[in-house]
Amino acid sequence: MGWDRGGDGAGGAGAGAGVAVYHAVSAAERAARAGVDVGVVDMHTLKPLDEAVVVRAIETTGRIVTAEDHSVLHGLGTAVAEVIAASGRGCALRKLGHSDRFAPMGIPEDLVHAAGFDDDGILAAVLEMMGVEPVEDEDWGEEAGRGATTPRR
Repeated sequence: MGWDRGGDGAGGAGAGAGVAVYHAVSAAERAARAGVDVGVVDMHTLKPLDEAVVVRAIETTGRIVTAEDHSVLHGLGTAVAEVIAASGRGCALRKLGHSDRFAPMGIPEDLVHAAGFDDDGILAAVLEMMGVEPVEDEDWGEEAGRGATTPRR
């Protein structure tokens, strides 16, 4: 598959930026011990975004969890969502990071855990995503002019 870390990503893909990559790798290792194959991509730049790796994740897994050490607004998750939309394919997406509110003060490890993008939060999101299967949506595919899928539970 060509992921930076983790398995071949058949069960899902994790894309991380910054310190979240460390947590994504840890979550992928824990998932592997539980028999879940998760690939991890280090998205070290948002501009330019490596759209090809996002498209590979869409095609291979149909499930992507993004994790970033800042607001989930207009960051990695949003950039990945734009690639998903432009691809015309369905893909379940979960964005992890700081929510749109004032950040509390505290020890970095506690803040990362509270925001849900430590290895516990990433692993929980990946396992939750395992219940989401992309399925054909024939009507939408005809309208879009190509075979498309939409995520369903």
